[in-house]
Amino acid sequence: MTVVPQHPEPTLHLSTVDSGWLLVPALDADSAHAQEWIDQSAQELAAAMPAGWTHDQDQLARLALYRGLESRRERDEYMFLVWPAPAPACVLVHVTLGTLVDDHPLPGPGDGILYHADGLGYGVQIPVAEEHAEGATLGVQFVFVQGREAVVVDVEPTAVSLLSLIVNGLHGMVQSLRVTYADGSEFIADRPQILEAEDNEQWPV
Repeated sequence: MTVVPQHPEPTLHLSTVDSGWLLVPALDADSAHAQEWIDQSAQELAAAMPAGWTHDQDQLARLALYRGLESRRERDEYMFLVWPAPAPACVLVHVTLGTLVDDHPLPGPGDGILYHADGLGYGVQIPVAEEHAEGATLGVQFVFVQGREAVVVDVEPTAVSLLSLIVNGLHGMVQSLRVTYADGSEFIADRPQILEAEDNEQWPV
């Protein structure tokens, strides 16, 4: 699901509870400020590990941090690198608020399952499965639409074993999402036209 940046009036709020959710700033990955962020983040990650990093793990973590900066999209309101285990491996999570691209179809029957978020209303949870020579990867999108405005959470495909470790924290973050406007109103998504889905269904990510 692709969106373009929305006008500056709406404000997207979220919170995370689980440890390991590292917010990625909007920086040029090759800038001095980016290098400072990489250094500080690598030190914090090492300090959070029971036995610290080995030199090789530190280098892998720094590479992941650099690639995280490169992967942050201009339209992202937030981006996280989620580190769920004591290893230099992370999951990339993007959160976007914007306007749907006109020629992009809305999710419909067969695309996903109905998903309810406390602060946004009903949306669609869509699996994103990919096959690679090294094996299968799995990601997920959560799409909430009001008219042509949309909130999209995009978890980039990763190893299923890694994705499974962030499921609780991911759902917690999605449940915390809220969009407020200057006039005090809030974003409430239109109920998707997914007739076969039941309110209590969950996609087994």
